[in-house]
Amino acid sequence: MITKQKKIIHVLTVFLLALIAVAAFSCSDSVDKVRVTGADAITNATDSGTKPSVVIDASICYGCSYEYCYVRCPTGAVSKTVLENNRRAYIIDPEKCIKCGICIDLCPFDAITWKH
Repeated sequence: MITKQKKIIHVLTVFLLALIAVAAFSCSDSVDKVRVTGADAITNATDSGTKPSVVIDASICYGCSYEYCYVRCPTGAVSKTVLENNRRAYIIDPEKCIKCGICIDLCPFDAITWKH
């Protein structure tokens, strides 16, 4: 009985993950401009229009060892970089970002935010 319940839970989990992936990747207009801000900012793009941007504040982001944003990004949009002062940080590739907000939710230091 327990193994049958585990199989059902597994099937539902796989189905749910597939559904989330399809929904996330089918939104063609979700990619917008993304920038890094702060004292040591690397600007990937500028805002235009009314869509929100994902912003990484380089004065808060120190490329922590938690790597939640980097490891859990479903599209691999978050990458590591080294700033001018040889400090590690993360940046977001606007071509890959689907604006799912996972990186924002996972950042333990609130370095990643929505900018409207």
